[in-house]
Amino acid sequence: MHNYRNAINSEASIDKLIIACLRNSADCQLALESVDLPHFNWQLFLKKIFSEGVAGLLFDNFSKWGLGKKLPDWVLAEIKQNYMRNLGRNLLIATYLESVLQTFEENQLEVLLLRGADFLSRLYPKLGSRTMSDVDLVIHKEDISKVKSCLEALGYRHPQGYQFLFDNNVLFIDLHIDYIGSYKLAQNSSSPTIKNQVIWMDAIPFKSNAVYVKTLSVYDAIVSCCAHLQEHSFSKLIWFYDIRNLIAESKDAFDWDNLILKARQFDLEKPVFYVLSYLNINRILSVPDKVMQELPLLKLNGLEKKSLKMLLSYRRSDISGELLYVFSKKGLISKFKCLWQSIFIDKENFHLSVEKITFWHYLKRFFSMSLYGIRKMFKLIVT
Repeated sequence: MHNYRNAINSEASIDKLIIACLRNSADCQLALESVDLPHFNWQLFLKKIFSEGVAGLLFDNFSKWGLGKKLPDWVLAEIKQNYMRNLGRNLLIATYLESVLQTFEENQLEVLLLRGADFLSRLYPKLGSRTMSDVDLVIHKEDISKVKSCLEALGYRHPQGYQFLFDNNVLFIDLHIDYIGSYKLAQNSSSPTIKNQVIWMDAIPFKSNAVYVKTLSVYDAIVSCCAHLQEHSFSKLIWFYDIRNLIAESKDAFDWDNLILKARQFDLEKPVFYVLSYLNINRILSVPDKVMQELPLLKLNGLEKKSLKMLLSYRRSDISGELLYVFSKKGLISKFKCLWQSIFIDKENFHLSVEKITFWHYLKRFFSMSLYGIRKMFKLIVT
């Protein structure tokens, strides 16, 4: 009995329940009916759906399918309360974001809106369905001084002491300079960038009547989201669901060949393959066999294959996106260059309180990154 209780309350079993309740009403009902209510760890269930960012989606599904009654009353009440808080917060964020984008438009600043803020209106029918921790904006490097002046005039400050992060106690803004991703992706010679004419020509208007701003096309958004997921070690289920919706809700017939072409163009085939594998095996999205065969399974090295296996066996927390990024670099020189640039980052990426960057700062960064990498490698090899 003790082993049985451990099994039904393991993180993997709770992950399976959550995914079933996101998939469709039949799977959701079957999964809930199979739960051993007296012994089920609902506290862990709630913790998981809140941290994974899918509580709003689950509340929508339970309401739409009439399955909320299968949950304990206090559990459904917690999910509903979270939904209402998220709805209120998203309404405030949308209001402040519109003001920021209007200011940028008035100052003739080109900007691309990434992920959450875009997807909230594009992919989800209700404003409380998706959590949004911050707003990602891509700007041109030459516009950074003007952008900062605009944000500071609107009352935004640096909440964590980094010059590309801004906050006004409601809206948290993360600026990306030129590149559709972090500075790690910027090291790719073929990395997607706001200066890329194809990306800009393919970009589509953001769904707003009050302001004109562009956001990534479906295919560029998918590739960018897959890279973002890998970068953050596949940590949030809602980010997988964004990709599922981008594909499933595409108004035109989805062009899988175009997606593969984009992934190859930006040298991001591997993160796209990882994500599509996860979606496919968990039946969150049906991916054509030819797509899975065409993406580079045989090109993965041993540690990458092990990482993929861990991903598909509900062990996302054990995967290091940092290591996967290094593995994806071709050749020892490229891998070394990637590690070097990750340690000796540009001065602006340091905390603003650090007035003078010394060798000690880089040495400290080197040791902290090394210890992190060793721990992750050990876990990856021995498990």
